[in-house]
Amino acid sequence: MKAGCVVLFGLLVSSAASAENEECWQEGYKQGWCDAKGINNCLPPLPPLPPLAPLGRNDCSSRFADGYRQGLAHGH
Repeated sequence: MKAGCVVLFGLLVSSAASAENEECWQEGYKQGWCDAKGINNCLPPLPPLPPLAPLGRNDCSSRFADGYRQGLAHGH
């Protein structure tokens, strides 16, 4: 029974980190899109679903940078 709780807890922690990193990607996308448009106080579009994180790039700052590059490309 205890092993099941440990596995469940691990899945919950992993899921929470994944959701946070998805938010980082979306915020990066919005910022990149607005920067590409060159508009102050920009109202960005809803970002698309983020792609899977490349290996070794599943932290918030890396995901923000990935989203920023994507948003910048889509904003042009």
